[in-house]
Amino acid sequence: MISDKKMTQIKEYFSDEPVEMVYLFGSQATNKSYFQSDYDFGVFFKKNTGKKERFAKRLEYIGELGKILEHDEIDVIDLNLAPIQLQYSAILPRKDVVSNNDSQRINFEHRVMSEYFDRLPYIRRHSEISIATIAEKGLQYE
Repeated sequence: MISDKKMTQIKEYFSDEPVEMVYLFGSQATNKSYFQSDYDFGVFFKKNTGKKERFAKRLEYIGELGKILEHDEIDVIDLNLAPIQLQYSAILPRKDVVSNNDSQRINFEHRVMSEYFDRLPYIRRHSEISIATIAEKGLQYE
């Protein structure tokens, strides 16, 4: 669990960054963490932020969040590029840490939920086939 003081520091840090919103997800967001759990953040960058800048910013955010949280295990996901299942996992706990554009956040969350539930039967079927194949043949490494 992130203290109110540290959450305020995180919000202040991201207030001047090229992001529309930042989500905390994973075990830290669902209160299922333990002392070695990492912190998972999903960042949705502003439209005019290029891929190279987003990559550099993700590395910067890992370092800065590590300092604020006094923790070495920080993951920062670029939600602009993430697959729909990961986007859905990021918004599911409803732990938006930063929302610099509420209209954009609402549109993003609506799009993700709509697309995720449209694809859910296919996602489930793919998972079932993958699990059955692994159960039958084991993990195959080439």
